[in-house]
Amino acid sequence: MMNTPDPPSQRMPGQCNGFQDSKWSEEKARKAPAVTVREATRADIPTLVELNRASYPTLAEDNVVWRSEHLAQHQRVFPQGQLVAEVGGQDSGSVLFAHR
Repeated sequence: MMNTPDPPSQRMPGQCNGFQDSKWSEEKARKAPAVTVREATRADIPTLVELNRASYPTLAEDNVVWRSEHLAQHQRVFPQGQLVAEVGGQDSGSVLFAHR
């Protein structure tokens, strides 16, 4: 039987979209690698460019993904809006916010 998420109408207030028969447990959560979110630095730019290419391969083919100079400009204009997620000490994701 395939696990399906609880419909919103069956969830308690504040309950996340969990699975009824999930194998997830508190023990697995304790063993999961720590995720750290921090402000991006200039040293992160090459990795962020590669993450972008890996995340958007079709856009990468059209050369429409963020390039180094774009990310450096974002950091100059709005550094607090450029975040990196590290898992086990390695950059694993990023969030870029625009400032108006």
